Amino acid sequence: MTLEKLESRIRKTSETELDKIREDGRKRVLLIDSDIKAESERESSKIAEEGKREIQWTAEGILSSARIEAREIVEAKKREMLDEVFAQARERITALPDKEKKTLLQRMLAKASEGIDRPKVFVDTSCKKLLHGKEANLGDFGFVVADHEETIRIDCTLGNLLSRLKPAVEPEIVSLLFKPQK
Repeated sequence: MTLEKLESRIRKTSETELDKIREDGRKRVLLIDSDIKAESERESSKIAEEGKREIQWTAEGILSSARIEAREIVEAKKREMLDEVFAQARERITALPDKEKKTLLQRMLAKASEGIDRPKVFVDTSCKKLLHGKEANLGDFGFVVADHEETIRIDCTLGNLLSRLKPAVEPEIVSLLFKPQK
């Protein structure tokens, strides 16, 4: 075999081997590219799914917060309305004619002084003309009854009476004001 033939044969074998190497490389690149694309799609789907869940959680959180806030606003408005009912009751009592206020104060005094030996009565300056007792600046319509040693004191001012009455009548007022709609 001549050198040229040998050389030609080596070239052909080399080219064939190079072609095989190139083809294998191309196949590997395609395989790697395919794997990368598949992994990328899996990650994209995973990220999209997590994003959807996060958006859903965020939306649910926003809705939940909005419901709580709405409930708090409604409760605050209900509280305002209840306070207004008691404010109107106070206004109606203080706006009564003097004769009716005097009768009311005398009945309250009789009830408050039951069982108290020699009661002392301290009357707010606003009620001095309506009820007998020692004038005192109580700062509210009404009076205070005390025993003769002043160890027991019963506050019968309008503010105190309304605040003591509130827990007892509030449920009834709530049921009247805020009946469920049918």
